[in-house]
Amino acid sequence: MDISDLFRGVDEVRLYEGHHGLLFFDPLIPGDAAFYQVLYKSLRLQSALARLRYEFSDASLHVAPGSRVLDVGCGFGQFGRTLTNASYVGIDLSFDQSHSDPMRPDFSIRRQSLEDHIAEGPVPYDVVSAFQVLEHVADPLRFIGNMLSLLRPGGLLIVAVPKTPSAVTEIPAFPINMPPHHLTFWSVEALRRLASGFDLTVEHLDDVRPSPAEDIVHWAHRLSWVRTGLDFARLDRYAILSMLSAALGAKVLSRIIPFRFARATPVNLLLVARKADAV
Repeated sequence: MDISDLFRGVDEVRLYEGHHGLLFFDPLIPGDAAFYQVLYKSLRLQSALARLRYEFSDASLHVAPGSRVLDVGCGFGQFGRTLTNASYVGIDLSFDQSHSDPMRPDFSIRRQSLEDHIAEGPVPYDVVSAFQVLEHVADPLRFIGNMLSLLRPGGLLIVAVPKTPSAVTEIPAFPINMPPHHLTFWSVEALRRLASGFDLTVEHLDDVRPSPAEDIVHWAHRLSWVRTGLDFARLDRYAILSMLSAALGAKVLSRIIPFRFARATPVNLLLVARKADAV
């Protein structure tokens, strides 16, 4: 994929470590809707994204029956399909069209931005979620603030992000770990600080057990002969060769041999936090 237009006028991108375990690139250059539409199609990610991911089932345990749920950056609506007793609206700009499920009148996906959804002035939701989205946005604080503006007092904010450090960040020169894909990297402490900054009460903050959807990541980590730690933007010759060989091997092995999940380590974090009640 040619992403040169996104980096026009940029000579250097740096990786910083801030307080409370947050890592971030500067400048923060996000992929646009066109980037993600091409990415999903070229890598045929729909089947991979539809595989079992435990962050959805774990999060669904916190959703009370009858809740109205908004899922931001919903992908193909996998979270909504785990919710059998809640109404679900998913919004995402990275897909070609909106659609609904005739078997579930309370399930819909819209090709819409968060800002445009806010402009519609919907009735506040009981739950607002974002799975694997926060790390892609250039202004995480504004993004969370916008989500909370759609959440009723006492409602639940649910956020899942890649874990730092983890097997994902130890794979050298891994393109998903750099702009325009991943822009920020979150630890438990960074998420706790985020919740505190918005006066949210944390009800759950923990690792997500390894999922079948992460097979290829765990194989790539296992096959990497260079490990980077938090220096995952390392781009020397050895790092690139290690990434390429590990990625090719992982692509083959993940199709024929499921990774041993007992030996896999978590690569995602799940935050469930409650908005303060109205005074």
